[in-house]
Parts: sequence; structure tokens; C-alpha cells
Amino acid sequence: MKLKRGEICAFEIEDIAFGGKGIARINSGEKKFVVFIPNTIPGQTVRARISKKRSSFAEAKLLEVVSRAPEEIENTYQRIPGAPYATWPIKYQQKYKWESVIELYRRVAKIENPESLLDEFISSPRVWHYRNKMEYSFSTIGWDFDQKTDIDGFFLGFKKRGQWRIVENLDRDSGLFDQQFENFIPHIRNYLESTKLTAWHPVRHNGFYRFLTVRKSQLNNNLLVGLTTTSDGVERFRAQDFYSFLNSKLDNRCIGLIHSINDDQGDRGFSIQSGKNKVYGERHLKEDLLGLNFQVDINSFFQPNKWSAELLYNKAMEYLFRARNFNENDAILDLFCGTGTLAQLAAARTESDLKIIGIDIVEEAISDARKNAKENGLQQIEFIASDVKHIPQLLQGKRIQAAIIDPPRGGIAPRSLQYIMNLKSPTLVYISCNPSTQARDIEILLINGYRVEALTIVDQFPHTSHVETITLLTLN
Repeated sequence: MKLKRGEICAFEIEDIAFGGKGIARINSGEKKFVVFIPNTIPGQTVRARISKKRSSFAEAKLLEVVSRAPEEIENTYQRIPGAPYATWPIKYQQKYKWESVIELYRRVAKIENPESLLDEFISSPRVWHYRNKMEYSFSTIGWDFDQKTDIDGFFLGFKKRGQWRIVENLDRDSGLFDQQFENFIPHIRNYLESTKLTAWHPVRHNGFYRFLTVRKSQLNNNLLVGLTTTSDGVERFRAQDFYSFLNSKLDNRCIGLIHSINDDQGDRGFSIQSGKNKVYGERHLKEDLLGLNFQVDINSFFQPNKWSAELLYNKAMEYLFRARNFNENDAILDLFCGTGTLAQLAAARTESDLKIIGIDIVEEAISDARKNAKENGLQQIEFIASDVKHIPQLLQGKRIQAAIIDPPRGGIAPRSLQYIMNLKSPTLVYISCNPSTQARDIEILLINGYRVEALTIVDQFPHTSHVETITLLTLN
């Protein structure tokens, strides 16, 4: 069987690779030809379109599931693109995540027996309704599930998997976010459509409504809503009336509405120019994490699954202070610190004379980190907006005895990794939301004198392919 780019075929999924790519194998002469199809489950039969063709493998985009895997189950929630494993029992999801991380450590990090390093597999305390933030998209192009085709109209929900134009309406609870709010989404859609202002047209790049972003405080159950629109027709939009509508229907849980104007063609859910934001009510939510208080705005990074994040951070602190005695001139580094959560948790567990330095290149994140540290009365932390390469000049004679590293999904850039290794920190705690790039970086750390002491896998996002890892490394 010879495949061509753009061809639509039926495939039986036999296995699954890291990142949620289902594996199908077809006969091609004397050997099996591999096709990778994301968001599929072993045992399913699917229809998919070939998107990339190479000599030994191909990649395809899922169009539909023709028949389910034997172990799949029904659930009462609306199926959404962001939860492809919602019908796959959690024990199978976790088995796949465990096996894929171990295989990455073996194949990419070049560790012979990675199973022996596994300290713990941490399950999410909540399997459903665990997220504290969700973003929904508007579009004039939607998907008709009955006719299996795109149609014109006013749509609010999630983008159809594998493309950027079509939005699938959310009509009821997805099981991931707040139940009351998501059941109310159809009423929000009807209210906004009644204003006679149009949804965004993703091809023509015009229209008014673009994104609806909602953040929930697990501390007090409040909601913060962000509405992103263009400026075309803004004089006819009554934001205060919309804010009042939300509160009247959501039991006064909505404490603030942030209306952002974004006329850029790109898919950005907020404006990078703060002067284009108008606030009705409060700008921030209050949240707590392991006894610390945080002010979180609509765009701040804050772990989406608070309950799982607390277990992850507890494990990271355990690794940080394992068999390590700190002296007066010692320092702990929190690299890629963001809003400073890990630095503050470390400070809450140490004596006041131990210096903790948080570094991030994003000045807005550092500003939030300073405010949060002040709110929590943590005086021994210094937050610095800087590139990693400036670390030696910033240490001011302090000895780095431990470093926490929590980079973006792309991992650590090669030059930044070299700067980190030059510090010769006796302890590194490497947290990652992408084990594949973490394994790549760990191979380099091992070559340069570090060794892996322990690994923990955290299932922070049930019903998705995403998994987080925490690795403890020490310098030989």
C-alpha cells in the first residue's frame, strides 16, 4: 500500500508513542510502514488524512473514530478536542504515560535502567473538573456534527482538532473546568449574538468577538472573565451590561471582567498593550498554594491544576532539601522562575539568612513575583529580571548549593544549559512539562558530571497526553 500526502485512509491503531501519537502499521513491500496519528488510542479504527510522508513513516491528522477501543467507556460530558482520552479509563492513561517517560529516559537520555530511578507516580487528586483556567474561541465558521461539515453562523467553543478556522460549539460541561460556567456557555453565546456584533472571521480577519478567557479561584470559587474583541464596533458594545448579565446568572461569582482590544491578525487571546484593557470590577483573583497567597490576573501563569501542582511542588521541595545542609553564604537559585512560586515555597521552608534568587527574563512575571513575596512576608528572596547568562554577575559572592529549573516546553537552550553547568551547583531539581526535551537536556548534564538520583512522574492533566516530570540530579 502506497500512501500519498492528502490521502484519506482507515487505520487500526496498534500502539501509542510519546505525545499521544497513535501508531498504525501497514504493509509496504517487505516491511511494515508506520503512520503516526495524534490523539488516538490503541484498539481504535480511525479515518485520517496523510499530512506528511517520509521514506519510513508518515504522519496523519485524525478525522474521525470509526470504532472504539474495547476498553473505552462512556462519560456524561461533552467531548472536546482538548480531552482526547476522556473515554479511556484513567489506569490505561497512566500506564501509557509511565511507559512513555521511561522509554524517553532510556532512548534519549541514554540511561540504561531508568525504571530503577522512578521514585513515585503521582496521580491527580481530581480526575474531572480540575482546571482553573479555560480559553474559548469565537468564529463565524462552525462544525455541524450531524452533517460532518463546516457551516456559517455564530460559534463559541473550542477549535476543531487539527485546524485553525472551525470552532465546535460548547453546549454543556466538558468535565475539565467549572461545571456551572460551561453549562452556561450557550446563554453567553446567545447574549453576545443578540448584540448584532459578529464573531471573528478567521479567513477574512474581521469581526468583533475573538476570545473568552475564564479563570477560577479554587480558594473562594470566584470567576474572572476576559473578553477579547477587535475595535471594530466597540462603541456599540456595552461591557458593563455584559458584566451585569454574567453576575446575575452566575450567582455573583464573577468578580471582574477584563475587556481587551486586539486588532492583530494572530490568534492572541489578550492584548500586549495594557492601555487597551478596560476593567469592570476586580482585576485579580486570590488563590492559595501550600499555605501561600497569590494574586492572579487573567493572563498570569498559575498551575492549571492546583491540587496536582501542590503534590508536584511538595516533591520538588523534598528533592531540593534532601541531604543538603545550607550555610549562611549559600544560595538557592530558581531559574525560569515565572511568578516565583517555587522560590517562595523554598523560602517558607528555610532560615531567614539563606538567600534565594529567582531569575526570569519576563519583567512582568518578576513584578508579580515581588508582589506575591511581599504579600507572603518572605524577605529573603531576590527576584531579578535577567537572562540566565548574567547569573555570575548577579550572585555577589554567594555559593549556589542548589538550583531549581522549570523551563518552558522547549527545554533549556544549549547556551543557557552551559551557563547552568558552569555554576557547578551540587543539586539540580529539574521540573519539566515536556519530558522529551528534559531527557535531551539530561543527556548533556550526565556527560558533564551530573547523575540522576530520582525521578517522579506527575499526571497533572488527566484525559490528555501531557505529563510532568521532576528529576533530582547531583554533581559527582
